[in-house]
Amino acid sequence: ADTDNDGLDSFHEYVHGGSPIVPDVVAQLRGLTEGYETGTPPVVESYFTLTYRRNLAADDVEYRLEQSTNLGGGYWVPAAVTFVGESMPSGGGVSQVTYRTTTPAALLGQKSFFRLRAVPR
Repeated sequence: ADTDNDGLDSFHEYVHGGSPIVPDVVAQLRGLTEGYETGTPPVVESYFTLTYRRNLAADDVEYRLEQSTNLGGGYWVPAAVTFVGESMPSGGGVSQVTYRTTTPAALLGQKSFFRLRAVPR
């Protein structure tokens, strides 16, 4: 149930460290294109970067980043990503987890869709 009418049911409020009685306005999954140095000698390339909020107390949840080339077929596969880092803002028991695609953004193609799937362990 979505008791605070913010579009997240109680499970997803828990997954992202939200409150089921206070509407949350923070994006649960944010995607950006950012430059990273790769190779030898280092070259800066743009990669699609995915950041999501993780409830530090939700050790009974598995987070999965998935990718698809279309939204209509329902065919999602594990996204080919590299862990970038995890920051823990003060208070709240929530971290920000960041991954980037292993393929540069220019080579992903025009139709690349990503989602974060949270499932109970």
